Amino acid sequence: VQLDAMLYRRCLVDDSRGVGEPLNETYVVTMREWLVFSSPSKSSSLYRPASQSLAHPPVLLFGEGAAFAQPQAAAYTYAPMSSPLPANVQLLSLHTVEDNQVLVRLHHLFQVGEDALLSKPAAVDLNGLFSNVEVTNVTEVTLGSTLPVSKLNRLKWNTASSSSSSDVVLSPPLVLKAGAPILVQIEPTDTRTFLLEFKSTSKNTSNNNGIKVRLN
Repeated sequence: VQLDAMLYRRCLVDDSRGVGEPLNETYVVTMREWLVFSSPSKSSSLYRPASQSLAHPPVLLFGEGAAFAQPQAAAYTYAPMSSPLPANVQLLSLHTVEDNQVLVRLHHLFQVGEDALLSKPAAVDLNGLFSNVEVTNVTEVTLGSTLPVSKLNRLKWNTASSSSSSDVVLSPPLVLKAGAPILVQIEPTDTRTFLLEFKSTSKNTSNNNGIKVRLN
């Protein structure tokens, strides 16, 4: 088996491959690639998670200061997520809007029919995502977070078929009950964006290290 991977071309004359000019590029391209061998039916369940691990490796952070002179005073462990997401769902982004309010984007990693199990819609409990907090209000917004989905007016297109792709059935408003799960469904390849307001369920409004409750 022979595999050829072309990162870029270097030539002193146009090679008639669509660019229309010489490509005398002298920079060095360094890439890290993983090769996954599997049967076609199982390949997606392997390369999709692997691509996430490759694109988003763990980040090592270092610091210095007076607090680090006493490691027992500075060392602590904090995990904002209370439990793992479904294997086919990615936490695409988590942004603090203000104290006790965050913007969350959830993305389904798989396409329809790509995997027998992981291509199915996934259910996520928004009230069970984070540790020591309870969600008090949820607003689903557009992908750019500029408008609530409830106020979104999509364009209507005349199509040959009886149904138009613009006639999207939006999810019903989420009903919140104290302490109850807030379940949302993420369809294959779909990305849903939510503005969450929450309150702390711990006895103090700060954690054991004096840091005010923020999720990122």
